[in-house]
Amino acid sequence: MLKAIKQQVEYILSVSEDARNSDYFLTKALWAKYYKGYLLEVEGKLTLPLDYYEEVANPNDITRARRHIQNPKPDKGYKGKYLPSSLEVRKRRKIREEDYRRWLGYNPELREV
Repeated sequence: MLKAIKQQVEYILSVSEDARNSDYFLTKALWAKYYKGYLLEVEGKLTLPLDYYEEVANPNDITRARRHIQNPKPDKGYKGKYLPSSLEVRKRRKIREEDYRRWLGYNPELREV
């Protein structure tokens, strides 16, 4: 299922600039395209009943797939695809990555870019 989610995420990222900048929008767009049968329209908005939550792609898996697709892997020669168009989003995600690496005990300042 994770491979299917990755393919779905890659398609949404390829057609939606908003999805590249927002995991919330990415999840919403992916559910609307691939899991529409589980969504209900309430007051003009699509909603997901809790009974169907386990039937659709998990938001954490969607985000993980997006990171895998977007994040560069210089040691493997991969530059990343469908990068965020927003400079603010790129900066914020970079800061979060460095904070997480610091928490793990890595020193981001010594990392080659």
